[in-house]
Amino acid sequence: MFSTLSQRIRNAVSKGVKDTSGTATIEAALWIPFIFAVFGIIVNVSFIFHGRSQVYRVMQDANRAISTGRYNEALTAEYVKKSLINLAPNATVTTSIGPDTGVATTVVKVPTYDFMAVGVMGIQNLFNFEMTMSSSHMVEYYPVEAPVATGTFYE
Repeated sequence: MFSTLSQRIRNAVSKGVKDTSGTATIEAALWIPFIFAVFGIIVNVSFIFHGRSQVYRVMQDANRAISTGRYNEALTAEYVKKSLINLAPNATVTTSIGPDTGVATTVVKVPTYDFMAVGVMGIQNLFNFEMTMSSSHMVEYYPVEAPVATGTFYE
């Protein structure tokens, strides 16, 4: 009886060592966190590029408004800041008109974590830097008096 029990144990152990039917489950359990991390990085990079294009669109609209005399420098910076409040709440905006060149330039600095959608597993630390975007537009109209707009942007 004792020899039969030890023989059964030896057979079970040797069968378990040779059996590979559960390796796919273990490998999947090891690889799934890496797959989700790569997916999170892809999503974050996509959101950063989308946010960047939205910021450029707002800057170009603002520079067009300052170029035609609709806004002055202060109103243009305020317009950009208010337009980006939902997209990039930590953005800093500066607008200037070059006195020698006659070019309106808007510069927006945005921390990339404002654009991120996924912030798990330390992924947000990979994207912890500030993007600086600028847009320039030739000024076509130099106002003699105050600009036409009074500070309301969404008319």
